[in-house]
Amino acid sequence: MSDSRVEVLQRIRGALKRTGPAAWSVQQSLHDRIASHRISVRPVYGEEVIARFLNKHVAVHGTYDWVDASNDVMDAVVAYLDRHSIAPKVVTGSGSMIDSLSWPNEYTVERRPAVKLDKVAISEAFVGIAETGTLVLLSAPSAPASHNYLPDDQIVLLDIKRVVRYQEDVWTLLRDELARLPRTVSLITGPSKTGDVEQTIEYGAHGPRRLHIILIGS
Repeated sequence: MSDSRVEVLQRIRGALKRTGPAAWSVQQSLHDRIASHRISVRPVYGEEVIARFLNKHVAVHGTYDWVDASNDVMDAVVAYLDRHSIAPKVVTGSGSMIDSLSWPNEYTVERRPAVKLDKVAISEAFVGIAETGTLVLLSAPSAPASHNYLPDDQIVLLDIKRVVRYQEDVWTLLRDELARLPRTVSLITGPSKTGDVEQTIEYGAHGPRRLHIILIGS
């Protein structure tokens, strides 16, 4: 253990009026609490899950298209880029929804990490959280985290069946569905924003300046 860590822990113990490690009974209680994944108090809301998710997303300047099936996703992507006069050049990764897309011939599609000059990234969400309108994206070699932060526009594909009520539900799914946690779990609520100047929220402070969801299913 490094000297700086020892010093920090000693200060914490001092503030807690302890001279050494916590009693074994206290340690065991803490270990049991962590292992149990007990759900704490959560806010109650009566809205339907999808309606709340979309309303919360729009409230923070997000946009969306809702399509019936995966076959309709490409049309929604093309329409979004046309609507914003964006050149047909995107960076993307790989995933079940992305890999099923049939790209028009005029599109340049590069599967690589994003750089600051990229304009559009297309990603897949692990889940959406209705409580806050948040998207959860997982990093992987096939899903670089840079897609979430560098391009001006991010288009995120989300299966309607993958919208959960609360944030705690995300961690339950991660434990149930993955053998191990990814290096990065990104929770993204709307496009980039800052309140640094006069405590006034400004959107589009950096990438993504616009966050667009394509919700798939009915």
